[in-house]
Amino acid sequence: MGVEAALIEGIDRFLADGVGGAPRAQFPGAVCAVDDGVSTTIRLSGDALRYADMSGTQLPPDRRRAVREDTLFDLASLTKLFTAMVIMRLVDGGLVDLDDHVGAHLEAYRVGEKQQVTVRQLLTHTSGLPAEIFVWQDFADPADRRTAVLSCPLEASPGSRFRYSCVGYITLGLLAERVTAKPLDRLVDELASGLGLEDTGYRPLDRLGPDGIERIAATEMRPISWSPQVAGNRVAHLDHRGVVHDENAASLDGVSGNAGIFAPAAAVARFGRAILDGFAGAAAPPPLSQHGLTTLLAPQLPAGLNEYQSGLGFRIDDLSFMGSLAGSGQAYGHTGFTGTSLVIDAARNVVVVLLTNRVHPSREWSAMNDHRRRLHDLVAAHY
Repeated sequence: MGVEAALIEGIDRFLADGVGGAPRAQFPGAVCAVDDGVSTTIRLSGDALRYADMSGTQLPPDRRRAVREDTLFDLASLTKLFTAMVIMRLVDGGLVDLDDHVGAHLEAYRVGEKQQVTVRQLLTHTSGLPAEIFVWQDFADPADRRTAVLSCPLEASPGSRFRYSCVGYITLGLLAERVTAKPLDRLVDELASGLGLEDTGYRPLDRLGPDGIERIAATEMRPISWSPQVAGNRVAHLDHRGVVHDENAASLDGVSGNAGIFAPAAAVARFGRAILDGFAGAAAPPPLSQHGLTTLLAPQLPAGLNEYQSGLGFRIDDLSFMGSLAGSGQAYGHTGFTGTSLVIDAARNVVVVLLTNRVHPSREWSAMNDHRRRLHDLVAAHY
């Protein structure tokens, strides 16, 4: 058995264990993509839609929907990598400097210690902002929610700590909109189009039409009222296929710098390959300038500030989910709450994507990092 066949067999076993685990599945469906620069191997298993309620009542077989290669998954925080890329394109274009004070672009950052916050600090989670803000819960109007994000007080002095912050990435999306006078979804569309990423972007039901819901993996079965997509009756399905799972992003009508992008596994793999090839000088055209890509993936944190290093959006050598792919100093990636992950391993010239809908039917059912490490250990053993 060759290496390729052995790897495929191992991935298939891994996926089967995940979707058929006892006493209940760790994730109902998954698609894995491994790109080694020569070819992209895609393997899949399970269901995009399996459950009828949060208790785990299974739908009858004729109402379930199996995952497909082109199934769109809610990428959750993998969206942050696209946001970071959008910002770096603005840096390449001379519209933003990483060490600009955010207040140079957003008036709300011209007061108190917030005057010291830089664009780089937002990208590296060192701005002093809190991890979360519950605008979906505290404000009824999307405009008020955006104002609340920008008005969010700091919890620490800028640059003094690392704290993973969705607030910072929502802010980055708003900053990009202010600088370009374009909505964030259009900026992401332009990025995706340039990289040839099919079916990648926000608000997939607007792109695919009413029948497109059958291509979208279901998320959590909880009732929600904070999404304008649901409140406006554009989506009446309890499984919320096509409505971003993240509450803040949903309350901002599905377009936010922290979450909201949907994509199939092949497109995420192509995104990773474009970065890796561009970093190596092999992509034509590259997604960023050589300097931009080098900066995107360069360690940004002072020694001792965090347990893993961080580039601009990308985690570097994060053992908690990268497993054996970490350790070279050249493994870059991120995870998403819905059960997604991307690792770009420059040392092995391999991109690994795992997209699952582990929050279906409930976010309480499973955690993903053990599964991610198992997959990444498997891939590392073959390259």
